[in-house]
Amino acid sequence: KVFVQEDFTEKNPGSFTPKKKIQNLRFVAMTDFGPDLGNMLTAYPSIDVDDTLPMVLKNKRQLYMAESEKYAHITYFFNGGYAEPVNHEDRLVITSPDVDSYDKAPAMATKEIANTVARALNEKKYDFIAVNIAAPDMVAHSGNFEAAKEAIKATDSGLGIIMSAVKQSGAILIVTADHGNIEEMKDMSLKEKDTEHSKNQVPFLIWAPNQQIPNLREEGVLGDVAPTIIQLFRLQKPQAMTGKSLIIP
Repeated sequence: KVFVQEDFTEKNPGSFTPKKKIQNLRFVAMTDFGPDLGNMLTAYPSIDVDDTLPMVLKNKRQLYMAESEKYAHITYFFNGGYAEPVNHEDRLVITSPDVDSYDKAPAMATKEIANTVARALNEKKYDFIAVNIAAPDMVAHSGNFEAAKEAIKATDSGLGIIMSAVKQSGAILIVTADHGNIEEMKDMSLKEKDTEHSKNQVPFLIWAPNQQIPNLREEGVLGDVAPTIIQLFRLQKPQAMTGKSLIIP
């Protein structure tokens, strides 16, 4: 980034002092690093991804929110790699705690996120809200088991706040994840801490206290989540989505 990001020194003050300007130097990346390095040549450019969930829900009022540590995951990573909203969806970021390791603040911004979601549900401002709760993953990366327990307590409490608002507003709640981590913090074969993502299956839960809950397939993949949401909205799944709804017909 030092060589190819035009505003590197502005965004990273004091981190790099150029001593000599190298002439006739060209960088070519093997992959596309995104819009913040837009002037960089790429050997294998990325392909535009259309028909993502935010695009399919174009006529719905949408909110995507997370704390700053996971903001990209719920926006840029979620909509096909676009830095800006693709269908006028709202975005909201809650500042993560300013600590060098999240085991020092294991609740992170979970309570603030939960309260914000609850307010949005009670105001009935949005048809769809996607929210990332970062604590279980980020605290597990520290390897601190006691802090991990506090992260889970905070997550459980936050989900309780959201569930209460879901019940009051008549909404539908889906809880899932794209990978595991905190459920496996020790490598039993090596007898040491495990701070990496796990390959364990993750839950996909639907909770609708004021509606009939549909029956779900036993097995699924991450690509099935968006088609399931689309079916709940009674919309047509785009042909580009190869995943299948988890709802049993």
